[in-house]
Amino acid sequence: MQSDRPATRLGAVALAVLVCAGSLKSHPLLAWMPVDLTLLAAVVVLVMGVSAILHRNFIPLAFWVPLAFVVTTVLGLVEYASAYGNEKALHFYTLTLLGMLAAALVLRDERQRSAFLTTLAVIAVIVTVLVTIAPERPAAWSTVVTLPGTNTIATSRLILAGVIVVVLRAMIGDRKPIARILLIMLAGFMILTALNTGARGPIIAAAVGVIVALLVTPAFGRRRLRSIILTLGVVGAGGYFASQTQNGGLDRIMTFIEGGTDTSAGARTTFWDVALQHIPQVPFGGGWGYFGRIVKYGGDKDATTVYPHNSVIEITLEAGWAAGAAFVFLAIVAFIRYVRASDAAQPAAFFVLFVFAFANSLVSGDVNDNRLMWVLLIFPFLLHKPETTDSPRLPAGDEKQSVGILLTQGTR
Repeated sequence: MQSDRPATRLGAVALAVLVCAGSLKSHPLLAWMPVDLTLLAAVVVLVMGVSAILHRNFIPLAFWVPLAFVVTTVLGLVEYASAYGNEKALHFYTLTLLGMLAAALVLRDERQRSAFLTTLAVIAVIVTVLVTIAPERPAAWSTVVTLPGTNTIATSRLILAGVIVVVLRAMIGDRKPIARILLIMLAGFMILTALNTGARGPIIAAAVGVIVALLVTPAFGRRRLRSIILTLGVVGAGGYFASQTQNGGLDRIMTFIEGGTDTSAGARTTFWDVALQHIPQVPFGGGWGYFGRIVKYGGDKDATTVYPHNSVIEITLEAGWAAGAAFVFLAIVAFIRYVRASDAAQPAAFFVLFVFAFANSLVSGDVNDNRLMWVLLIFPFLLHKPETTDSPRLPAGDEKQSVGILLTQGTR
């Protein structure tokens, strides 16, 4: 049995910081740090991961899942397509891979998992407060808000990850009514802030995650209808208050939902079309960063940092068909394992976060921007299907004996 020392949860806290650090470290409040936040979190995660192996004296089976997947992506290393491709490969095989491996080592018990979720929620609340009191705007004339030092998508993604944790804790589990009300009010305020960023991908991804969980997660059980009503109420309240602020962020989201398009949405459609046309031509992948060489306005091999804004397309195009197929297979298996194991608030929260992060990876960011998705992709391999109350099946030779016992008990 593990000790309940705070040190046992440090790795989980550092892992949550690691997946968020890229969007946090450029904030002016962190300018004093002499060490890069991503590097600091990575070192702590590495130390705690190694410590977990030495403490338990074994390596869990889930640890080998990311290594097996990474083997399928090595064709992306055959040709570095650009300077951006070099950087992408370096980060993927170090920081992103570290996050995947650490998921199997520092999220092994309930305390660690709770620490990971709580850290995501705390980061989200801090970001919400900072965006509210000291926002940055993409342009002087813009009414869209964002966290200083990052963009609207990253800001919304940070906030909504925390919203999911807060909402799930309000919906599932034994809590006093006042605690549920306070959590729902907090979630509503955070949703309002996320809406004001105008980032559409994270909002839609979060909605997909919650809807999927409400439909298939065993944890909701008889609370399913009540949870659906509660969710609609939170979203509706957030949307109403956002509409009263006359902020351009909500207008941008509503325009998209109503079928409107803009430069950003049009660019993504173009990226997907171009990538899909080239995938049949490179079965072994074009190399990390290859996409930047084939888009019509990214011909400079050393200057472009363009990516398809879709994880499946990006991996298939740049690392090869085998890597793309392995990624899709891994995601399907992870989804199934999540559904089977999500019988309580904690695994249900991880499940919703996974659907949110995976859906968001299909519309924004490159493979390293979506580190939360990679961590959550590995986590379900630590979960087990909940045990039933049925008696275990006896060996064939013991069947007659078991029948006799039951008959004897029945005559008492």
